[in-house]
Amino acid sequence: MKFYTIGHGGRVPEDWRAPYRELLRRSGDLLVARLLEIPAPFCLLCAEKLAVECHRQMIAEHLVASRGWDVQHIE
Repeated sequence: MKFYTIGHGGRVPEDWRAPYRELLRRSGDLLVARLLEIPAPFCLLCAEKLAVECHRQMIAEHLVASRGWDVQHIE
């Protein structure tokens, strides 16, 4: 399944982290709502090799903080 709604959908400016964190702060539960419908375990993938360089790191942080999920990064 592809969920473009939780990604950035293409090229973004280098300073994307602050706006994306703000988006998750304001609308994170709405953005990840579809993930709740997927049977666990599942994997978030992106074109970035390292989670720290990708929006999926922030999504994982949101899921841990808001839902108490256990997250493992596979790199």
